[in-house]
Amino acid sequence: MKKETAILTGLIIMCFNSIYQYSWSVFAPQLSARYGLNLIEVESLFTAYVIFSTVAQLLGGYLADTRGPRLVGIAASVMSSAGFLGLFGIKSYYPMLVIWSLGSSGEGMLYGIAINAGVKWFGESRGQATGIISMGFGLGAAILNPLFLLINNIKEVAIAVFLAEIIVLPPMS
Repeated sequence: MKKETAILTGLIIMCFNSIYQYSWSVFAPQLSARYGLNLIEVESLFTAYVIFSTVAQLLGGYLADTRGPRLVGIAASVMSSAGFLGLFGIKSYYPMLVIWSLGSSGEGMLYGIAINAGVKWFGESRGQATGIISMGFGLGAAILNPLFLLINNIKEVAIAVFLAEIIVLPPMS
């Protein structure tokens, strides 16, 4: 893998990852209105994201070290995409929580793989490389949140993000 490809791949992965965290303030009122979820249910979905994405980095890192990052990245991409498919098609809280947690796990694994690309391929400038890659974690949502607000339909946004992720991320992995 060329260094430029590694840094661009990591940046794009992080742009998608940012939607899980930094678009939540856009998604929360739409989830409540669309599916009748109360505040505790909506915020527990976000809490599940934090827990599952964090813990999954341990498993994803271990698997990437022992099995290689390619297959882990592909599986994590599918999992992350599935989280958004769940927001599109599931109408009740508990199944949504399960699918969102699965997607959050995939997002966490992708986060670790993306950052590790900077560490692995940029021995002399690891800080700069990981800085560029981690910049994507805010950049994706910063670009997309105004569009998500304009659309103002969680089902349309969720299916669009699902399709974009499932088309872009597995081949990049």
